Amino acid sequence: SNPHEDFAATIEGKWRRDPIKRSKIDNKLQLTEAPYSRLFCDGMYGFSTKSVGGATGAYIFVCGATKNIIVELYKTKDEFPMLFEKVLIYIESKGFQVKTIHFDSAAEEISSNVQKLGALYGFVLDPKPPYVWKEHGYQEKAVGDITRIMRQMMMLAPHLARNFWGLALKYAAVVHSVVGQKS
Repeated sequence: SNPHEDFAATIEGKWRRDPIKRSKIDNKLQLTEAPYSRLFCDGMYGFSTKSVGGATGAYIFVCGATKNIIVELYKTKDEFPMLFEKVLIYIESKGFQVKTIHFDSAAEEISSNVQKLGALYGFVLDPKPPYVWKEHGYQEKAVGDITRIMRQMMMLAPHLARNFWGLALKYAAVVHSVVGQKS
């Protein structure tokens, strides 16, 4: 039998071809959880040049339901609590609330200031062991996706200086959210 044909089913001992049952599109578009109820965070660093504005790295925040990405650039890692609160205020302004934040247990991400934010905004911290990429698959995939988009944009615009990587990274997050993802 041809594997691309409809499956065979028996009815009263006779073989017959039944059409494949199609699911309604509405069921596929419904979210199983509220947007931003789970937020994943990961840091990016190691760029060869400082970005416009002096940024040396970026924090990536990923929505667990919609896979939307928010990028915040930093000059020093000590800025994490301030940038994180900025993201929380943005999410609340959209009418959503973070319930759990998943991140690696880097010192700046589990500081007392971040724990105070947890008490203030009512979310639970869920730290994972640092430098264990298998534990951070969700955020690592998001970092890889927008880094790939950023590199493609920078390669397609060779007239831009190398220090535009921060702006390209922020724009890559917007492109990622608009274009959508397969997985």
